[in-house]
Amino acid sequence: MLLSRLRALLPFAHLSDVELATVADHARVIELPGPRLLLQAGRSLRGWYFLLRGELEVRANGRDHRLCAGSPLARAAFFPGATRVFAPRAVQLLQIEVAPLRGLLESEATQRGVPALCSEPWLNRFLGTPVLARLPAARWQALLRQMALRPGTGGETLLHQGEPGRYSYLLREGRAIVHRGSCVLRTLRPGDLFGADAPISGAPRNASVTLRGDGLLMRLPERALLELLVEQAVVVAPGPPPAHARPLRVAAHPIAGAVLLADLRRYLPTLATDRSYAVLGGTLRERLLAAFLLQQQGLRAIVIRPGPCAPAPTAVAARYSRRA
Repeated sequence: MLLSRLRALLPFAHLSDVELATVADHARVIELPGPRLLLQAGRSLRGWYFLLRGELEVRANGRDHRLCAGSPLARAAFFPGATRVFAPRAVQLLQIEVAPLRGLLESEATQRGVPALCSEPWLNRFLGTPVLARLPAARWQALLRQMALRPGTGGETLLHQGEPGRYSYLLREGRAIVHRGSCVLRTLRPGDLFGADAPISGAPRNASVTLRGDGLLMRLPERALLELLVEQAVVVAPGPPPAHARPLRVAAHPIAGAVLLADLRRYLPTLATDRSYAVLGGTLRERLLAAFLLQQQGLRAIVIRPGPCAPAPTAVAARYSRRA
């Protein structure tokens, strides 16, 4: 039980079972009643602390946060980092004695327990999406290292509708709008990933994106995005959908009985959240895009690979990595 809890935490997600067992030797679960002030300014705690059950009011880097057990942010240590911690009700905490464990931790960010999530709202939002929340710490850190940082100026159109797409972007600072002509479809905030549809499906951009003011962007190449997709997607051989999954047929162009990819985001709220969906129709890349959109909403998706001769997902990623 303790090992599975440890594996869900960002600093330990990349460790082997043997290494996790070593961490477990230096961990203890603490039950505390509330209300209770756990930490105040000028004080310190020994080791790292993670929230397992309940909620905390945390002050870090001059900002107040409500930390809830089970949230993406709770995968990180709230201490070190917090300067004040208050438990309004009973909580369960995990304390880690870290001094003997430094050799197991592979990076400076990991050695801090988390890359200062409380001080980086854009990173909170980015890692809080269902697709990314499941990634081990080492994997999303590697993903961020593949992103090229680039400034943007107010009024700049970053993506143009109808153009081919080779990159997706993460908005790190500023605000942007997704639009078709003068029709605004969505407002983007720091931490939002955008422009992924075209690199995944191979189709032209279906909308434009314009910065509302100066901003900072991180550019993710097509190859890295496809590799992430094929890692996360459940792809099965051609054939009928599994009995437990509801078929969902998608298409790039109007076909009877299929949901248009361009309309899929609007269609998602009508789907039951307690079901798995087997994605059919279109090309493999179009099915991967549909699965990506489903997973972004926290829905479970299975991709049925089209045709007996269709390449495996890893081959798809390799083929398109040569183009990027």
